[in-house]
Amino acid sequence: MSELNYLDEIRAFDDRDVELAISKLNQDGLMHKLLGYVFPDNSLEQNKNILNDISTIRDFQSKIIHKGLKKVIQSTLKNLSFSGLENINKDNNYLFISNHRDIVLDPSLLNMILFENKFNTTQIAIGDNLTQNTFSLLMAKMNKTFIIKRSLGNRESVLFSKSLSHYIIDTLKKESIWMAQREGRTKDGKDKTNKTIIKMISLSNQGKPFIDFIKGINIVPMSISYEYDPTDYLKANEMMHSDLNKTYKKKDNEDFESIIQGFNGYKKNVHIHIGKALNDKLYKIDESDSINNKTEIICSMIDECISKNYKIWTSNLIAYDILYKTNKYSQLYSKEELDYFVNRMEDRIKNFDRKIQGLIKTKFLSIYSNCLI
Repeated sequence: MSELNYLDEIRAFDDRDVELAISKLNQDGLMHKLLGYVFPDNSLEQNKNILNDISTIRDFQSKIIHKGLKKVIQSTLKNLSFSGLENINKDNNYLFISNHRDIVLDPSLLNMILFENKFNTTQIAIGDNLTQNTFSLLMAKMNKTFIIKRSLGNRESVLFSKSLSHYIIDTLKKESIWMAQREGRTKDGKDKTNKTIIKMISLSNQGKPFIDFIKGINIVPMSISYEYDPTDYLKANEMMHSDLNKTYKKKDNEDFESIIQGFNGYKKNVHIHIGKALNDKLYKIDESDSINNKTEIICSMIDECISKNYKIWTSNLIAYDILYKTNKYSQLYSKEELDYFVNRMEDRIKNFDRKIQGLIKTKFLSIYSNCLI
């Protein structure tokens, strides 16, 4: 497959694709199930009319995605807060590189904040493991998502990386992009940027000095922190298998189930911080240094910004004190908050085999406490 074929396969939809996509979604039972959730008082015919009135991607995001997200927030969050909006300009496009906790919700919440504050929404990068059926693929692409193909052979992987790099650079000329700092969600709470992300993007550099090329990308680190992660026990189980050198085999539709858990599970508080673009720091990098060293420095800058602006919740403090058997942070949370955390944890791991519950608990606590270390 050529680079051009890959580009057409992975790209997000634009307004030219809307009519055909809507006609397909209007025939999909899952779409009408979603519309029934967003508009519970509507008849089937009324919901079909809502779909038929959509003619642009912005229509789809404002009339369906935004309204659906508001319902999710009302039912599963005590509060969504944000900071750092003053660090970006409505006239510029950015590559938001973010830590990643929830498969779909992280970029969706960012886009909701941008939308409500009159910024353009971003395109979103997700793995093809989340678009295994027609409905999820159409929904993703209608929501400005482009697809990163996983599990390719060596030759295909090189071709795809070049395609993806060109796609990202071309897209940034028109609008912003959200990308996770590494492949997949961070399960252990340790947020580290994978340098292959920066190296992949730089594949489309055509002779520019490396630092000038990176400045043109306008990298903005983003921090997202959940007080409670609805998928924490699933992540703990997967991490435990890894520690025991056992292969963790995902069940059929497990990624889809994680999406549902992330949307429906109670999160209490979520905070998003939009950092400053890295451009003002890039002067510190020696252009004569190797690409590898320059890439590592850029990644460390992203990591430092994400870590510095990560909001610490009582759940993080409690988990640290329990895991390390200390009272270091005990003055910063109440007995009610401690009891809530412990009861919630015990309830979420109770269905695991008793032989492994201790290991699961350790992993569960580390998910919340690692951000403090």
